[in-house]
Amino acid sequence: NGPANNGANNGPANNGADACGPDTPEACLYQPPSFEFEEPVEITVRDPDRVGAPDREVFIAIRAPVDAPGPWPIVITSHGGSSGKRNAVTALQRWAEFAARRGFLAVSIAHPLRSDEEGAALCEELDATDEQCGAFKYGNYDRPRDFARVVDTLEELADTEPWAGKYDLTKIVYLGHSAGAGAGQMVGGACRSYYSMFVGDESFCAPDPRPIAFVGLSPQGIGDDGFKEGSWVDLDRPFLIATGANDGGADTGPIRRDGYYGSDDENQFLFYLNHPGAVHGLFGENVGNEPCTREIRDEPLCEAFDRWLRSTVAAFLDATLRDDPDARAWLRSDRILTAGAPHVEWDYR
Repeated sequence: NGPANNGANNGPANNGADACGPDTPEACLYQPPSFEFEEPVEITVRDPDRVGAPDREVFIAIRAPVDAPGPWPIVITSHGGSSGKRNAVTALQRWAEFAARRGFLAVSIAHPLRSDEEGAALCEELDATDEQCGAFKYGNYDRPRDFARVVDTLEELADTEPWAGKYDLTKIVYLGHSAGAGAGQMVGGACRSYYSMFVGDESFCAPDPRPIAFVGLSPQGIGDDGFKEGSWVDLDRPFLIATGANDGGADTGPIRRDGYYGSDDENQFLFYLNHPGAVHGLFGENVGNEPCTREIRDEPLCEAFDRWLRSTVAAFLDATLRDDPDARAWLRSDRILTAGAPHVEWDYR
């Protein structure tokens, strides 16, 4: 397959340190080089050992960058939505293409929904009552395990053509939106109840040591979909949370920051848009000027929100996956505050 034409620019990063200021806010953004990428390669991943669904199929699409220095670090993306997906090419496509343009191997996961029979078999295995099973979003169990099986598959492919020597399995970031971000929190060490309407339920965990960092776009907070106070005490790897004041509604948006405050680990980062235009879709499947513009009717401001978000994610990926000193310095500066004033709140430790 030939490369996708996406306006690549293979020059060095230009992060405008000297020009950054209140009168030149765009110069404050982190601006990495851009690459073309190959058309996606679709692969079906099978898990014969999945509880209640021994023939489970998970679908992935792999986008490889063109002319980016290798071996490529890996960004694995996980979409939102409790109803599941089967088309990996369109699953969180915006962020998968973004990662490929940044010179990473981008692996999109499409998490299919269990059948009722498969869900019932899982409930029986977990000794869930009928009432608990009725509240069970099966994807919350399957997504972290889908991720693990996908990484297993990348390990299996790493010695075969055309992938041999092309990517670096020691440098993986898990990037998820909404339900995908919840799965990322679990893979990172956070625990949750699968039956979120029942107070005091057992917490379930699914940590995987292979990702070195995480991006959580619109993750769940305390009281949301099984996460509770104390869920994040064992989350111990670099994590960027990105959310906003109207992310899922004015009541939900603020609590999506809870994972940042609930982890005591260093290298935690929080990007928060304090504006009604910071709706759920801004962080996920859609480009920023669509769901945001429908909410506030201000396309230029929504486009700016999207640029600020992408700049921050790009810096985090370069800092964690490439150990880039410019990216690390940018993350621990106030440049995004200057670029996004007065709407961006930025915190880190």
